Amino acid sequence: MANPKKILIEVSNRHAHLSKEHLNALFGENYNLTINKSLSQPNQYSTNEKITLIHQDRKIENVRVLGPPRESSQVEISRTDAFHLKIPAPLKLSGDLEESPGIILKGPIGEIKLEKGVIISHRHLHASEDEARELGIQHNQTVVLKVPGLKETIFCKVLVRVHPEHRLSFHIDCDDGNACFFQDGVYAEIIELN
Repeated sequence: MANPKKILIEVSNRHAHLSKEHLNALFGENYNLTINKSLSQPNQYSTNEKITLIHQDRKIENVRVLGPPRESSQVEISRTDAFHLKIPAPLKLSGDLEESPGIILKGPIGEIKLEKGVIISHRHLHASEDEARELGIQHNQTVVLKVPGLKETIFCKVLVRVHPEHRLSFHIDCDDGNACFFQDGVYAEIIELN
């Protein structure tokens, strides 16, 4: 890592992670996702497959599915999306689906009702074990990050997620990205450890 203080910022739009069972229900038996592009975290990718989210009388179409399939399906949306869908999505880390609402997912050949799994993803910092040591941070620690630019913004309570296969990057959703006027080529910097 040439400059450990320069941290890649990635803005995540709304997306879904599907279990193999739900993937088959929405797209067809033994369906395999097709890769659109690789993501920064190893073995993670966006796909060409898209679904529709339906809650009560509201819906959001063309929601991209991310791969590979997971053990449990989940949908990650922004607070703005939650207002639009009229759904009380809680702020959670990816994978923590307890006490989260369900939603209807519609694919090209079927639809399913998730009993739980709609969350607003907590902003977080991915790091490998080596990168974490170099930055002096630990798994489940919180840090404060500064994003420079037209509307310089300080992000507090950013949760650190350390894993041997992670790569250093700061993940925020579209609401956070819009709030700080995010532009490509801007990097975050840790300014405080909690």
